Amino acid sequence: MADGDDNKARDAKMIKELLESIGVNEYESAVIDKFQELYYRTAVDLLTDAQRYSSHAHKVTIDIADVQLAIESRRYLNVTQPRSLEVLEAAITTSTTAVPRPPSEGVSLSPESDMLISSKDLDELADKQKQDENAPARFPNSSA
Repeated sequence: MADGDDNKARDAKMIKELLESIGVNEYESAVIDKFQELYYRTAVDLLTDAQRYSSHAHKVTIDIADVQLAIESRRYLNVTQPRSLEVLEAAITTSTTAVPRPPSEGVSLSPESDMLISSKDLDELADKQKQDENAPARFPNSSA
């Protein structure tokens, strides 16, 4: 357990030196903890990938080629290229242009040619229902 604490202290010292080397002299203590967490998580992910590559190659131990392959695959899969200036300008233009509202009020429906039931069929159904409401009630199995 003491060895793990020594490693954490050594890593924290390296992170402090790195921050000082780029001119960052004031920071919260949680910053170092977050960098350590990122460092450990990245190392574990890379070693897990390297172990998978090694076992896929039917090797017992992880060698430098497995680690390099894990690093290259992470770099290839996770890095996106920065947006070009043209794309950014188009995005700004698009987002500042107001979207026009539809010309009609209410619910917009598909053209009648695309509908399964036409308005003519609906009118006929409504007429039939009105006729059925006005007709006298008929009971099945009654002799009237």
